[in-house]
Amino acid sequence: MEKKFFIGQIVSTQGLKGELRISLYEGYNENFKNFNFFYIENKKFEIEKFRFKKNLLILKLSEIDDINIAEEFIGKKLYLYKDDIKLENNEFLIDEIIGFTAIFNDEEIGEIIDVDTVKSSQGVFVIKNSEKTFMVPLHNNFIEKGSRKRKQIIFKNIEGFIDEF
Repeated sequence: MEKKFFIGQIVSTQGLKGELRISLYEGYNENFKNFNFFYIENKKFEIEKFRFKKNLLILKLSEIDDINIAEEFIGKKLYLYKDDIKLENNEFLIDEIIGFTAIFNDEEIGEIIDVDTVKSSQGVFVIKNSEKTFMVPLHNNFIEKGSRKRKQIIFKNIEGFIDEF
């Protein structure tokens, strides 16, 4: 079965007409306009409209047209399959980069074992090598480039950033 990519979680309802409040996972806010539908528990829902309110997405999905129906979805996760997600060449899904090699100053500094979006509002790469586990901010200021083919992320040489490597 094709891998699911979780986009966010329904945290509450909004209004009486079945709108849902969604907490999107890191990296999906800026790409959300590219999505036309989602799956929730193996059922496909078309997006009727959406807007952002503070840090939450307010989403109106097909077939959910009243608060009583919407309440049944609280706590459920929205997801897509890889073929549903259109990415630019330099874009990656967070789940996709786990297992990539982290490179700094042309040297392998470890393996990306997780991307933590809880400890930081921006998110962090969790990198592990034989000696320790450390975190690097998930931000373009720290990333030089990534390669799906080589399964690696190359970090920029920023003064004092990763001195011990």
